[in-house]
Amino acid sequence: QGVKLLSEIVRTTAPGSVIRVVDPFALDSQALMALVPIAAQIPEVEIQILTESKRPSGEAVSQDDVAAFKIVAGRIAHILGAKIRLFVPTTPLHDRFLEIGSRIWHVGHSFNRFGCDLSAIVELRDPYELRKLREALDGQFIGDGELLQ
Repeated sequence: QGVKLLSEIVRTTAPGSVIRVVDPFALDSQALMALVPIAAQIPEVEIQILTESKRPSGEAVSQDDVAAFKIVAGRIAHILGAKIRLFVPTTPLHDRFLEIGSRIWHVGHSFNRFGCDLSAIVELRDPYELRKLREALDGQFIGDGELLQ
């Protein structure tokens, strides 16, 4: 159901759009599986992922796991004709967000478990809060990121 909800959210997204995913635990194959339906629906989409190399327990993700994630993400990007860019945050992350165009959602559950447990996804609508959050996110997505292909 969670993946279906994500698909419904992005259904009207324009071709060539940039989607930003902020999730401290996104270096995971389950997180990629939640993002695939997003990329599959939008021609020439670019997905930018801001994540830390850690597990929910706080332990670091091994370099082998990071490398495997990058290979799988690159293959998915190639098959779908999408771009996937990986960004490393400048400050520690806690909350998860999904940004598509001018819209931002606070996602209660990590994308690697999206739809598995009871959770919520809430669209932020207050113009002041949106502006402040967008400024904070812009400060995290620095440079071009690492293109995974």
